[in-house]
Order: sequence, then structure tokens, then C-alpha cells
Amino acid sequence: MNSRFVNNSKEKKTISNRVKKILGSRSTRRNVIRTGLLGAGLYTFEKSIINPVRSLAAESNPTKNKKKFPLGLRPTIRPTQEGFKILNTNLIADEIKNIKNSRFNYKQGWLDAWQALARLTEANKTFVEDYRKNKNNPNYSVSGIQMKEMINFFNRAGEGQNPIGVILGCVDSRVHYERRLGLKDSQDIPNFFIERSIGNIINPYGDFSLAATLQYNLEGIKRDVVLLIQMVHQNCGMVAAAAEGKAFKLGGDLEAAGYLVKPAVEPGSPWKGFVGSWPNQSNMDVNVIANGMMQLAHLFASSEYLKERLKQKRILTVMGYIPLDKPEVYLFKLSNSLLTMYETIAMQDS
Repeated sequence: MNSRFVNNSKEKKTISNRVKKILGSRSTRRNVIRTGLLGAGLYTFEKSIINPVRSLAAESNPTKNKKKFPLGLRPTIRPTQEGFKILNTNLIADEIKNIKNSRFNYKQGWLDAWQALARLTEANKTFVEDYRKNKNNPNYSVSGIQMKEMINFFNRAGEGQNPIGVILGCVDSRVHYERRLGLKDSQDIPNFFIERSIGNIINPYGDFSLAATLQYNLEGIKRDVVLLIQMVHQNCGMVAAAAEGKAFKLGGDLEAAGYLVKPAVEPGSPWKGFVGSWPNQSNMDVNVIANGMMQLAHLFASSEYLKERLKQKRILTVMGYIPLDKPEVYLFKLSNSLLTMYETIAMQDS
């Protein structure tokens, strides 16, 4: 359930309890039926989980509940300069000075945040000055990039975009996807849309933003086939918190996120079985990879449009794993049985 469409705390609590009952309650027996195709990794969900999840999906869909869920927000204050300030180095310096001379809760945290803004502003100012001063020197290096490449970058950015696909990633600050994949901005290397979420979580009740990104890639940019890479990484804090139970002790939105990871990482999870067939599995975080696969299943299970494009073979789905302490990135083309499993889950009608 995407809480931004719910503005009633009682309603939030009611839906949260229903989600827990469906996805994580100990009293709910295992919602998996082993089928005759178990060896191929296929299984399907019972009616007891499919129907309630579909019901929640309908409730959380803003396009079907326009009166209940607002599609936009308006500020209740009049537009003023106080409400929207353009920051510059002088304003930031004044804020830092005021914080140092004040007493209030979280003073050091506010100071750290404003000082980070100061560094970002100063770094951009230095970059702009360096760029404009040496723009006519094609071999000059700006931030490690030759000037001629930098000029080409700005020219091409102004002309439009043509990404080959989408990278789904975690919000983890240690992972820079373009850098880890060795991508540079040049015409012979494809660009990607990049979507990030904590723990690579995809809302099983309908991730409208991600589904719309993929649809735009297919229909807006007119790509015949989109490359979809679910890129997970070693030592994911969200996955660990769900596996160890810490997320459920913290409450709030982290607890809700934990329930969307739990089925992949709990003991006996069928998602973990697939990792055993991959090479170098001893160097990989099995829980992280299992969660990445399940989140992809959420994506296709919640979007009729994407289910159909998957059947039409217009989406190439790949898993990626990034070890944080090594330069390698492991990429895996998902097996036919795994793709079929997504279709089995997504297209279950009963």
C-alpha cells in the first residue's frame, strides 16, 4: 500500500494490519502450493493470498478511486519569498552561522546537513568556473572528463534521450551504478533510466512510477525491447533488517517495508533455491538475491501492461549482483523457468 494516497491515520492502520495478515502473520499457514513443476521452480499462490492482495491493489489505485485518494496537493499558504528561497553561498553561510549560535535539538545534525549543502554548492561553483574558463581547450580535463566529451554530453542532453532500459537499484549510498558498471557517457554505450528504492522493494499492490517508466521506455521512446536489470548489492541493510527481525521492532514504514521483504528471506523460502544453481554463490548474499527476484515478481504480478509485454518478449529481464568490496559485477540472464514463474504468479486468475 502506498501511504501517500492515504490521509487518514485510522485507515492506514487498518490497511497495515491487513497487509501484515496477508504477508507476514504467523497464524497464516504457508501460502504456497507446490505444483508438479516444482523441479523447474514453478509454484503458484493460493486464493487466500491472491484475492486479498488484489482487493488491496484496487483500494490503493488512485486512478480508480479519484474521490478517495487525491492525485495532487495544493499548498495552503500564500506564495512568498520565505516559502521558496534560492540558495547561494551567502545564504548557506548565514544559516550555518545561526545554527552555531543557537541552542535546539539535533543541532549537530542540522549543522552537518547545511555544511554538506555548502560543499555541494562550492563544488558546483568550482566546476562551472573551471568549465567556462577552459571551454575552448578540448583536451582539458574537468572532473576527470575531457572537455570535448563534456561539451558533447551537454549537447546530447539537450537533444533528448534514448535509454536502452531500466536499472532497478537500492538507495544504498555506497552503490554508484554507472561507475560500478564502467559506464561513461559516450554514444557507443547505452544509457539507462535508474530507479532506486530501499531494499530494491517494488510495491506488490502496484508500483505506478516504475511501471510507467518501463511503459514510457517502450511506447514513449519507441523501444522494441527494453533491458530491465534488477541490480542488488552485498550487505543490503533493509534485507538484513527483515531477515533478522529488526525492521519489525522499529515500526512505522520500515516495518511495512520489512513485510514486503520477509517472504523472500525467511527459512525455507523457495526464492533461495534458485541461487544454488548460480556460480560463485559462496561469495554472494543469498538473501539479497532472493529478495531481488521476488521484487521482480511483484512488478509483473501487479501490472497487466507489463505482464503482456513480458509474454510478447519485449522485456529482457536480468539480475545483477554487486559485491561492495570488489570491482566485479555479476550479471545473470534469468532462466525460462524463472520467467515462467513470474507469468504463473502474475496471470493467476483464480
